[in-house]
Amino acid sequence: MGYNKSDRLQVKENNIEEKFLEAALKVVSTKTISGTRMQLIADVAGMPKSNLHYYFKTKNNLMLALHRKVMQHFIDERREDLPNCKGELKDHIAMFFKQKLDVILFEPELDFVEIDFWLQANIDQEYKKNMSEAFLMWRQEIKDMMEKYAPDLSNQKKIQLPYIVISLLEGATLQYHLDSTHFDVGTYMDFCVDLMYKQLLSD
Repeated sequence: MGYNKSDRLQVKENNIEEKFLEAALKVVSTKTISGTRMQLIADVAGMPKSNLHYYFKTKNNLMLALHRKVMQHFIDERREDLPNCKGELKDHIAMFFKQKLDVILFEPELDFVEIDFWLQANIDQEYKKNMSEAFLMWRQEIKDMMEKYAPDLSNQKKIQLPYIVISLLEGATLQYHLDSTHFDVGTYMDFCVDLMYKQLLSD
């Protein structure tokens, strides 16, 4: 099926916007948000700064869009991994830990940007709101999984275990990037999966 002219223009525009976001990810992951300049992002994207301002009027607009992109990436990854689960509780628990392991090892820039957004959330309420909503959605996904595959869990576990899972995952991010030599992240993730599985099955 072919595209009409307006379709082609839309695809082209979306590609340019995505290119700027990819450039922003690279810059922020090394320079931090406070050290990022619009000109530098335009340079990395290989396009004029005026083009960047056409899509993102301010640096704050761009940073908020980048945050949404990073959070959506995590959501999309989990949705893509779901068909690979065998319908068993342990497989679904492992999915959350595998995703974080893949990010830590193969897409560390996503971790670095997320950490910087944590810091910015202390001084910018819009960042804080977006981050809070993303974590709320993340916890809900974990809770939904638990309710589906471990329906007899106590209400207390249904409430608290999603917080614990995320703490285990984000703790791995900090420890690995600070000291990968002493922190065996693969073994850690396997241990976390077993730990959570046993906890879910316990009375």
